[in-house]
Amino acid sequence: ATKKFIRPALFADPKINHITADARNFLLLSEKNYDVIISVLSLPIEFASASLLTKEFFSLANKRLKENGIFVQWVDYYLLSKEDIRTLIRTFAAVFSNTVVWHTKNNIIMLVGSDEPFALSPDDVKEKVAAGSPENADTFFLGMGPEQVRNAAWITGQTNTDDLPVLEFRLAQSVI
Repeated sequence: ATKKFIRPALFADPKINHITADARNFLLLSEKNYDVIISVLSLPIEFASASLLTKEFFSLANKRLKENGIFVQWVDYYLLSKEDIRTLIRTFAAVFSNTVVWHTKNNIIMLVGSDEPFALSPDDVKEKVAAGSPENADTFFLGMGPEQVRNAAWITGQTNTDDLPVLEFRLAQSVI
């Protein structure tokens, strides 16, 4: 999925360290910090995937970012209820003071977070994608900008944690 929305040539760029691994364990064992971390997971209905949607994992990823770093979490949302999506955004925003929510035509949510204000506005991001990858320009849309996330009436409340993985439980129930 990341190769489709991010220029494929970037995967051949020697300046980019593309790692395919268990994100949580990799970050736990790594001492490196990164400019950008992108986590892509399968359906979050089992512990291995669901543990990548917890406050603890998002905090771990945040600790591995350089100053002005950006973390992106891709999530298939077709099994998520409205409340599940709110819980996910609430959990993410509890860690990242600046959060943007994008969604795609393919039932993907991209949560983009940073502790610093974003250098590009959502409109600037759309323009850059359109210029660099015109075939993808109309496949993703802004769901919520940073101010919308901060001001959402439902932004306070229960988060998804290692000790209380509400998303894992609710998603498993929806599959049964």
